[in-house]
Amino acid sequence: MGSVYATDQRFEPDGGFDPYRYLENAWGIMGGEEVVEVRLRFSAGVAYRVRESNWTGVVSMEEVQDGGCVLTFRVTHTLEMVPWIRGWGPDCEVLAPAALRAQITEDMRKAAAVCREKEAG
Repeated sequence: MGSVYATDQRFEPDGGFDPYRYLENAWGIMGGEEVVEVRLRFSAGVAYRVRESNWTGVVSMEEVQDGGCVLTFRVTHTLEMVPWIRGWGPDCEVLAPAALRAQITEDMRKAAAVCREKEAG
């Protein structure tokens, strides 16, 4: 087994790697080259909260006639967004991308099934 110790050597990445550019569209810590556009519709009941924050990756916010809003994000990965989206429950609808919408829909179905089982049991 090896050991780790401090040296006076400075690490310089090869190839001009720029960590800030790599992470510029990261939702959290997962960077990358490919950027995904995510569109989320928030209900009128939580739109005030959504509007008052500066969310990472937001490129536009549209007002919706019922008082809600639609945010469009550009991020490198949706994986880190999933728990955040789930946390809004029925007040957040994934409009795009389709794969993320399907994942959140299935997660919510499973959560509802767990609740029904517990109520019945």
